[in-house]
Amino acid sequence: MKKKTVLLMQACVLSVLLLSCNKSELNTENNVKTISFGIQNYKQYGFEASRAAVPVDLPHLSFAAFDAATGTAVVPTITSNTGDKEYGIFTATFPYGSYQLVFVGYEKDYDCIIDSPSSVSFANSFVPNTFLYYTTIDINEETESQQSITLKRAVAAFRLVINDEIPAEFRSVRFVCDGGGTALNATTGFAKEVVGRTSTVNIPATFKGGENAGILTYLFLPSSETVVNYHVEALDDANNVICSRDFCDVPMKINTITCYSGSFFTEPIKSKTSDYTILYEKEWADTLHFSY
Repeated sequence: MKKKTVLLMQACVLSVLLLSCNKSELNTENNVKTISFGIQNYKQYGFEASRAAVPVDLPHLSFAAFDAATGTAVVPTITSNTGDKEYGIFTATFPYGSYQLVFVGYEKDYDCIIDSPSSVSFANSFVPNTFLYYTTIDINEETESQQSITLKRAVAAFRLVINDEIPAEFRSVRFVCDGGGTALNATTGFAKEVVGRTSTVNIPATFKGGENAGILTYLFLPSSETVVNYHVEALDDANNVICSRDFCDVPMKINTITCYSGSFFTEPIKSKTSDYTILYEKEWADTLHFSY
C-alpha cells in the first residue's frame, strides 16, 4: 500500500512538472495562445533633439487588442511607463481567432484612450509627440509566441521660432489651427476627423529676455500631407493677448517639422507671413529650406 502511495505521488509530481514546463503546448490544446509583443524602437529622438543627441525612452507605451469580427476589446488599454519592469514588452493570452492590435508610444503625461482601432486619443484632447503601430493578426497554434513591433511617428509638428527678444510679461502661446484633428484612426494612420486644434504651450522662464526661442505644437493630419492655417497668440499671466499673428497656407506633413522663424514681437501685428521662413526636418537627416 505504501509503495502504491509513493508511486501515485511521483506520478502527480511528474504531471505538474510537465504542465509547468510545457505552458505553450497546454495553451495550444485549449485553443488559446500566449504571445509577447516586443517594441523594438521605444527609444526615440524628440522633435526638439539635435541630430547628435542620444535617443531616450518614450515615457509611455500603450497597447489594446480588439476582436476583428465584432470590434470588442479583448485586451482593454494597457499602459506601461518607462522604468516599469519589462518596459517595452506586452504579453497577453488570446483564444484562437483574428484580432486588431494597436500600439502607441508617446511623450507627456496624458492618458492614452484606445476606444477602438479607429479612435485613439489622449485626455483633454491633447496631442503629444505620438508613435503608432497597427496590424491585424490571425492567432492559431502556428502563430509565433514572440512578435516584434516597430513604431512609426504619427504626428506633424509646427514650430514657431521667435527671433526677437521675449518680453518679461510673456507667459504662454496659444495656437489655433483650422485643420487636422486631436484623435487618431490607427487603421489609416491619419486623423479620425478634421476638427482643428487649439493648444496652449507655457513658456519656460529661461526664455525670458532671450532670443531664438522655439515652441512646438503637434497635430494629427487627415492625409500624409495637407495645408492648414494657424492663428498664434502670445499671452500674459491673465491670458490677455500681447501680440498675435496669422500664418496662412502652412504646409504640414507627417513626421515632419514645419518651422516658421522670424520676429514675432517687434514687427507689426499684421506683418506678412513672407517675413518668415519654412524649415522641414524629416527623420532628422534631411533639411529642406524654403523662403517666400
